[in-house]
Amino acid sequence: MRSKSIAAADLNSSGTESKRSASVSGETRPAKQSCKGDSQTAASDKAKMAAEAAKAEGNKALQAKNYDEAVKKYTEAIAFDATQHTYFSNRAAAYMQLKDYERALQDAESCIKLNPTWAKGYSRKGAALHAMKKYDQADAAYHEGLAVAPGDASLKQGVVDVNKAKGAQQSQQNNPMAQAFGPNLIAKIAQDPNLRHKLGDEQFMMKLKLLQSNPQQMMSTMFQDPDMRVVGVCHTGVASRRWRRARAMRLRCRHRREQESDARAEKLTRTNAGPRSCPWP
Repeated sequence: MRSKSIAAADLNSSGTESKRSASVSGETRPAKQSCKGDSQTAASDKAKMAAEAAKAEGNKALQAKNYDEAVKKYTEAIAFDATQHTYFSNRAAAYMQLKDYERALQDAESCIKLNPTWAKGYSRKGAALHAMKKYDQADAAYHEGLAVAPGDASLKQGVVDVNKAKGAQQSQQNNPMAQAFGPNLIAKIAQDPNLRHKLGDEQFMMKLKLLQSNPQQMMSTMFQDPDMRVVGVCHTGVASRRWRRARAMRLRCRHRREQESDARAEKLTRTNAGPRSCPWP
C-alpha cells in the first residue's frame, strides 16, 4: 500500500513537472518571437532613418545644382527604402536637370505605381515626355493626373505648354521658311570660317534670333544686310534660291542698262562725226 502511494505520488509529481515544463516552454516561445519582431522593427526603423538622411543630402545637392550628387543620394535613399514615392520623384527631377529624360520617365512611372493618387508623379511623367518631344503622350499623362487631381495648377500648366509646343512643331513642319532658319542654323554658322567669329557679336546674334522667330518678316530686309545675306545664301536653301533669282534680275537689268548706254554712245558718236567727206577731189 505504501509503495503504491509512493508511486502515485511520483506519478503526480512527474505530471506536475511535465505541466510546469510545458507551461515554461509555452511562455518561452512567444518571448523569442517577440524579440525577433522587435529586432526587425528596429532594423526597419534604422533603414528608414538612413533613407531620410540620404534624401535630405540629395535635396541639398539638388538645390546647389549638383545634380550628379543628388542622383547618387536619392539612389542611396531608394536602396534603404524603395517604398517611398517621393524618392523616385526627386530623382526624376535630378535626371531632368541632367537631360537624362529616359531615366526621369522611368522614375516618374515608379512614383505613380507607388502612389497613384499623387499629382506630382504625373507632372514628372508629363515633363519627361514633353522634353522627349512626345507631345501626345505628355498631354495624356497630364490628363491622367488631372483625373486624379482636377485642381492641380502644375498639371494644367503642363497641358498648356505641351499643346503650345505641339502647335509650334506643326507650324514649323508646314513652313519651309521656318525649317530653313531652324535651330541647326547656329551650328552651321559655327562651322563656317567666314562667319564663326560673328557668333560673339551681340547684334549679329540678335538678328539671328529675329530671323529664326519670324523668318518671313526678316526676309524682306535681310538682303540689305551683308551678314544676313551671307547667312541666307550659304546656309539656307530657300534664301539661296531667292538670292539667285534676285541676282539674276539685277544682272539682267545691268546688262540692259549697258546695252542702252552703248546705243546712246554710238548714236552720239555718229552725230558728232557729221557727214562723211569724199576722199577724192
